[in-house]
This record gives sequence, C-alpha cells and structure tokens, in this order.
Amino acid sequence: MKKLIITMISICLVAAMFVGCGGSNTDPTAAPTNSATSAPTAEPTPTPVPTATPVPRPTIQPDLVDAIITSFDEFDESYCNFNLCEGYIDGQNPFLTVTIDSGDVWFSVPFTETANVDQYPILAIKYKTSYGTTINAGSHLYAITTGGGPSQESGWWTHPSFVEDGDWHVLTLNMAEVFGPAGKDFTSMRMPCISNTGKNQYIAYMGAFKTLEDVEIYDAAHKAAYADLLVADEPPSDKNESTPDTVDKFTEHTETFDDFYDTKITLLAGSEFEEFFKIAMGNNTSSLVTKNDNIVCNLTFDAISYTERAKSGSAYTLNFKLKTDNSALNFGGFIINYGHENNESGSFFETNGLRGDGAGSLVGNSGIGVTFKAGGVVEIYVLTFGSDNKLGFISYEVDTGINFSTDFQNITVIDDGKGVVTLKANDTLIATVNYSNEGLLPAAAAAYNERYYRTASICDASGNKVAETDSALISYTKAFGFGGRSHSIFLDDISIKNN
Repeated sequence: MKKLIITMISICLVAAMFVGCGGSNTDPTAAPTNSATSAPTAEPTPTPVPTATPVPRPTIQPDLVDAIITSFDEFDESYCNFNLCEGYIDGQNPFLTVTIDSGDVWFSVPFTETANVDQYPILAIKYKTSYGTTINAGSHLYAITTGGGPSQESGWWTHPSFVEDGDWHVLTLNMAEVFGPAGKDFTSMRMPCISNTGKNQYIAYMGAFKTLEDVEIYDAAHKAAYADLLVADEPPSDKNESTPDTVDKFTEHTETFDDFYDTKITLLAGSEFEEFFKIAMGNNTSSLVTKNDNIVCNLTFDAISYTERAKSGSAYTLNFKLKTDNSALNFGGFIINYGHENNESGSFFETNGLRGDGAGSLVGNSGIGVTFKAGGVVEIYVLTFGSDNKLGFISYEVDTGINFSTDFQNITVIDDGKGVVTLKANDTLIATVNYSNEGLLPAAAAAYNERYYRTASICDASGNKVAETDSALISYTKAFGFGGRSHSIFLDDISIKNN
C-alpha cells in the first residue's frame, strides 16, 4: 500500500513539472529562453599611424638682399590708396588684386620706408594683368616723394612697356634716371591701370633695390616660395561677339557753339550741347572762347565725342573748322570709326602709349586718327592689333602746305560706307584710307570682341599706297570724336550729315 502511494505521488510530481516547464503558453509574460551567444572573433588592434608634420610654405629670407620691399604676402592693402578701383588681399594669395572701375582710375602703393634713390635706385614691380586687358598711357607710372607728387610735370612720370599676356612679369627701371626732377626720397608710386572696366590687375611686390642683380636674387626666391600661386591666366577658347548700340543713320546736326557763353566747358553739362556731344574731362581746362566774333570750342586737355554711333555700312560726311597751336609733341585732332569697347569714356586727350609724349603722341585703342602738327603737317594713322596681342599702328605724315595755326581751316571727312574714307582740308585732298575684311579678332584677343575691318591701307593724294596692314582696328560701326592734349585746338561749325 505504501509503495502504491509513493508511486502515485511520483507520477503527480512529474506531471506538475511538465506543466510548469512549458506544457502550456497561457502565461502572457513568458518569454522563450535565448540560445547561447557564441563568443566574438577577436580582431587585432591596428598599429597607430603617426600624424604627418605639416610642411610649412617656403619663406623668403628677410635679409636676402638689402632692399626696401612692399610684399603683399605680408603687407596690408589698407595702406594703399584707390581711386575708382578696389584693391584687396584675400589671405590665400601673396598678391594685391585690383578691380578696375571707369573714369580716372589709379591706385598708389607705398614703400615700407622712404627710399632714397642714391642708395636704392632700382625700382622693381612684379605684376600681372588679366588676360586680354591693356594698360594704356591714361595711367602713367608716377613718382610720389617727400617733396610732393604725383605731378604732371616732366620727370615725375613715365609710361614703361608692360607685358599684357595674363602672366607674371617684373618691371625694372632706374628711378634716379627716370624721375630725376622728382627728387631723392620716394615714399610711394602711383601705378598705371588697365583700361578694362571690371577686369583685374595684380601686384605681388614693389621694391627699391640697390642693383638689378639684387632684383634677380629676390625674384628667384619669390618664385620658389609662391610658384604654385603665381600662375598665368588661361587664354580663352572662344569669343562672344559684343554689339554696340547703333542708330540706322546719324542724327544730322551742326554745332556752332553760338548758343553758349564764354565759360568753362564743364558748365555745358546738362545743357543743350550734351544732347549731341559727350564731354570727357582730362585737366578740365577747356573753355568756350570768342574767335573772329564767333563762340568756338577750345579743347586744351579734354575731349568731346558724338553721342550717337551709326550702324555698319552707313555713309556720312563730317565737316568742321579747325585752328591749332599744336607742335609735334602731342595729339590735337580727331578720331573716327573707333569701337565702343576700350573707348567708353571718349578720353581722346590721353596718349595710348604707342609713342609716348615728346614724339608725337597718339590717342585711341581703335579707329582712324588724324593729328594736326606744327605748321601744315598732318599725320593720319590706323590703329592695329597683331598676332602678338599688342596694340600698334600704321601712319602717314604729310606737309599739306596749309598752316593750321594762322586761321581756321575747313576739314572734311567722307566715309562712303563701302570701304573708303576721304580726308580733305579746304577742298584739298590730303589722303584716303581704304578698309575691308570685317570680322572678329581671334579668341586670344580677349580685349576686342566687336567687329572690325582688319585690312586697311593709307594712300597719299596721288593714290599711292604709303602704309598698309592686315591687323587694322577700324570699327564695323561709325563714330567720331575730338581731343586735345597739352595745347589748344579750336573747333567751330561741326556738321554731321548722312550721304
């Protein structure tokens, strides 16, 4: 009996264990037991790589040469002066960037201390101009000294030759020789500017050195330090044509100046005169004066140009009376059929640097120019732009036998619209200019994006060809203006008519 009871108790315990170990899933809190997790595979710890030590940019040894150097890897642009332009250093590049506006643009760069030219006679400027830009003589290189400046007096300025190919170059000159009248102690230089609105030019350093050899030593070190940042511009691969605003024909007009009084030409601003002529101021010394009981325009260091530009193929006749006290030294006359680009301001009182003052200066960056010199001498020139990406010219000088300084002479310009310009004085033929083959300049000529006639020749009164070029810059459109530089030309009865 006892054995039976024990057997029955054992059966009950087994049944209870079966129920308690999952025989039923009525308990909502019950969760299955997870199977055992295998141990993770051990990965080796990578060997630490030491941090690379930064390699500092090369620097120029401070005492490499005995010189007074303004270097824009260190210098603050706030010490420079900017007029109608903006200059800045971006902190990444070792040079000053100057962005050009329009008008009488200039900027000056100081020496870090006064440079005495007896000790440091050699000026060196490391520069670059944006590809396709041009530095013209409207902005000379001026000396600024402890005695004053910049000054327009001879010996205070020069117009050196600049390389305008979008790459870095070093200009050097002897200050003691070039700026002799300016004195001994130089504090700053007023820099020549490009003539292209919205474009850039750059200065890496300016220094006063003892010798040219010192310049070479310093520049070699400068190149080594900043070679990866002093790079040339890429030339453009194509060209987008620019088309200036034109009228079908000129508005015919005769300007006698009789409606105006003896007063500064600046006072013409906002008057009836400005409806037809734009005034460009140089020295602001021009005036209206009485000659032979007539009111005439006296241009001394300023310019005027017709406000309208006529379309291609237009034929016109320009007549005016002219008297001049010009010598062979400076421009005094007129310029026709120039492009709108690079001539926006109409500043035909500014030499373009092709000759410089003292040798018969020329004006304009395109077009046909005529300048009246001493006595009866007249020079006719055509501006060019060659495969070397340089502005140039062809010209013809003739003694007409007509003295333009004694009294007013009648000048006639006839453009037949088909390729011939005829120039006359008092009905005497002076010369003709023939033009043809219009088109765009190559892409590398980035400063010229309008159409120009590229083939031109100048013929004398007998029809003999005296100069010719296949690189002419005679505008596809028609325009005209007048300018005087450092002397007087008198204008009256300016008449424009369509043929």
